[in-house]
Amino acid sequence: MKQYKVSGLAKEMGVSADLLKLYEEYGLIAPRRDPGSQYRYYNIYDGGQLVSCLTLRNMGFSVRQTADALRTMDHSALARALEGRRAALEEERARLDRLIPAVEEYAAFLAEFSAPEREPLACVRPGYYFLAQSSSEEFRQTGEQKLLARRLLDELPWSERLLVLRAGALRGDGPFHFQWGLALREDRAEGWPVEALRYFPPRRCVRLMENHDAAVKVSREGFQSVITWLAAEGLAVEEDVVCRVPVTTMEGGMRTAHRAVYLPVADGKWVENLH
Repeated sequence: MKQYKVSGLAKEMGVSADLLKLYEEYGLIAPRRDPGSQYRYYNIYDGGQLVSCLTLRNMGFSVRQTADALRTMDHSALARALEGRRAALEEERARLDRLIPAVEEYAAFLAEFSAPEREPLACVRPGYYFLAQSSSEEFRQTGEQKLLARRLLDELPWSERLLVLRAGALRGDGPFHFQWGLALREDRAEGWPVEALRYFPPRRCVRLMENHDAAVKVSREGFQSVITWLAAEGLAVEEDVVCRVPVTTMEGGMRTAHRAVYLPVADGKWVENLH
């Protein structure tokens, strides 16, 4: 019977030598070792066992799960394990069905920041369920909020990161209060414990799109362009302001933050252009 070294069997089977050694470490393949040189030698039956390992790997089994299955399970137990794996794949498919449109929408949202002139846009901001994680620049979360935050983080970009400017933050007087947090859009919140989240109902707004140096901290000065626009329009904001904050990117060698600021001032002439 022909014998193969690690590199030979790896080449014949189209896998890496490291993978063969890993399966050997878990007892899935048992090559013969030359007592003098300590070289590993494999045969065609080791190749057959490798196929069994790869079959389970390609169905999502980890190496440890594969070892447990092939070393301890009879065919009935393995069938039950595969049924459990099928159920897990169904859950993953449902997650991907949610994720794909969220990725498409996120890409379209980011593309809007590349417009050379991002004109103010009258629109209806969607409703959000918001989990505040901070009070200005300090985390302020209970144990229950931390657990929910982990769930929301696992669902990004289905969930979103928001910055909420507290009422009066854009006025020249008084403190500048804001909150960072995670949010679910209202139409994506089914099945979530939304009673633990703050609700921002849909609101007619004017949206301002901004790019800025990510190193600049959130402050009234950092929102000066928004304040200037409000003053030029003769408008004032007396409600909390919701800002959608996507990922930072590198623009011209500078780490750049982006934000869509939804100002609840879509009245008068702005209603005429409402989208």
